[in-house]
Amino acid sequence: MLQKSNGFTMVEMLISLVVFMMISLFVLQIFLVMYPNLIMNKQLHHKEWEVFSIQLQKELRESKNQTVKNNKLYLLTNGSVASVELYQNIVRRQVEGLGHEILLQNVADFQVNQKGNQISVQVTDYSGKQYSRTFHPYFKKEFNVNEE
Repeated sequence: MLQKSNGFTMVEMLISLVVFMMISLFVLQIFLVMYPNLIMNKQLHHKEWEVFSIQLQKELRESKNQTVKNNKLYLLTNGSVASVELYQNIVRRQVEGLGHEILLQNVADFQVNQKGNQISVQVTDYSGKQYSRTFHPYFKKEFNVNEE
């Protein structure tokens, strides 16, 4: 006597599991496209700002000359010119216009000013929080920079 049962077989369970996983992946991808800001932290981390400040102070001390032009900081060290600038949403460092060393991320605005022997840096992150620091380099002589 053969009876027909209405239960799931192993193959049916595997197929339904694969369909469920595919739907879950598509929903996740749609969510990530619609809400990209939820993943990206809008704030600049306090420790990241401290590391940036210490690194910039060290570079200013090691440089022979400093100048600010078009909101970029140029440092002359051992015959090569390093620049610190805002590029998209990061503050980056380049040497002789080459390279791409990221110093800060999630930056909405970056301002650098020079008054005599003082170099002031102001950074605003995407949450609107502002960070600022004034540096006093040992050498204050400015030099000419040729921008491309």
